[in-house]
Amino acid sequence: MSRWVLVLLLGVSLAAGAGDRRRAVAPVPSDATLDFTFDSGFRVVGATNPQPGVDPVTGQIHLYYVDHATNQPKVAVSSDGLSFPAGSSAVGVFRNDARNTHLPDGTWRRFQWNFGTNQIGSLFSADGVTFTPEGGVRYTLQSADKGTLGVYDAFSDRQGGVVLLYLGDLPGLNNVRRAYSRDNGVSFTFDRGNILGDDNAGGGANSFVDEKSLRLSDGRIRLFTMRQNTIYSFLSIDDGYSFTRDAGTRLERGSFNGATLTSLNDPVVVRLPDGRYRMYVASLRSDQVWVVVSATTR
Repeated sequence: MSRWVLVLLLGVSLAAGAGDRRRAVAPVPSDATLDFTFDSGFRVVGATNPQPGVDPVTGQIHLYYVDHATNQPKVAVSSDGLSFPAGSSAVGVFRNDARNTHLPDGTWRRFQWNFGTNQIGSLFSADGVTFTPEGGVRYTLQSADKGTLGVYDAFSDRQGGVVLLYLGDLPGLNNVRRAYSRDNGVSFTFDRGNILGDDNAGGGANSFVDEKSLRLSDGRIRLFTMRQNTIYSFLSIDDGYSFTRDAGTRLERGSFNGATLTSLNDPVVVRLPDGRYRMYVASLRSDQVWVVVSATTR
């Protein structure tokens, strides 16, 4: 009788130990690319539309923005990405600009919206520094876009194609659609709408807008967006074909210290030389001054 009791107790002990081992070797993974904390102060005062880029050689941050007083493009360069000198004119300057798309064949394009034709054209570059306007049409809006185009973003996938994500039907659904190019970004074909699953959200401020992609170090693609002045993100594990919303929020304006921010707009994230990620985002302060602020993963 005691032998069976001993066997039973041994079995219970082994089972419990196995459970402990399972818990020890299978922790819930955390994604450090999701946890952003505001950096103190302002990167640029009197500026909107941040477009940061990291120099692959020096690690310097080139921050392109629109000077709010003159509505002219400027660029400032910083070694730490936090303290920027006064910006200089960015007319005709393209080095390390987040709007440059590195194409599958190693060349570059900058896609530009033509307001008069409802079409997207482009500039071409062999080195990503000097761009020349090129003829032709890269993409024509669809009838469902209602002749309106908002923020757009393009990136190359690993299948040799180029993905174009854009906001269409601004007065209506106001959400992200997808077009695709198989010829190095020369021409795009409409793929589908409702990329972020908000067709039935009601449009306007209820949609996810200001989309900007970032390829992570592990090859996944994260898409940062804004809805109602809060920053959200979506993740693609199929090279930009589809996106799933990440839990929680990436950034909320109420967590900024030192000033009252009334908005968060146009988030763009870069990977720093030390492996962390930094988001640059425009905001309207309560004193009605536009600023560029930033937040960094730890």
